[in-house]
Amino acid sequence: MKPIIGVLLRKEITKEENEVMVLYQNIYQALKHYGATVIGIDTFDSRVLSLCDGLVGQGGDDIRFEDKEIILYAYQKEIPFLGICLGMQEMGVFFDGTLGDFKDSFHKQIKDYVHEVTIKKDSFLYQIVGKEKINVNSRHKSFVEKTSLSTCATYDHTIEAIEDKTKPFFLGVQWHPEAMISYDEDADKILSAFVKACENRDA
Repeated sequence: MKPIIGVLLRKEITKEENEVMVLYQNIYQALKHYGATVIGIDTFDSRVLSLCDGLVGQGGDDIRFEDKEIILYAYQKEIPFLGICLGMQEMGVFFDGTLGDFKDSFHKQIKDYVHEVTIKKDSFLYQIVGKEKINVNSRHKSFVEKTSLSTCATYDHTIEAIEDKTKPFFLGVQWHPEAMISYDEDADKILSAFVKACENRDA
């Protein structure tokens, strides 16, 4: 059976200055590619969340504190959770963390690869990709300064991925693997492992 994966929606303003809640096409298409049924999640509702085999915190611009209850619920109920870019930052902040802002635009570039990250060998992320170093894209202006979650990947002293490996799948990455699956095997491994964890929960 296809896993049902909920994606935390993001607020945006259209050119006509209408407020909309957004599920980004890259995330939607990537999850569909791995066989998932995708639904948008706006606010905490245990009835809706109980339908989900997994949850994704997608990218965006600003922390939504409405997401805190959803992420903590996923953590407590051991619902597989993948945080991407802002989604990872929300994980970090909601687990005793703080954010900092970069003073330059190096980490915010539209390129296939921007820099390398170093992965800890004893991490859950290493179990997924099987490498200590991978190349990633980078489209963010803020970064997690500290968090009670485990840091599993870094670049130039910047936290690039966080996790709790005592959970079936609770991982956040600062880059955008959903935009890389067509050309990068490590991005494919991350998304495949996440969807597999969602399938296993439904089994």
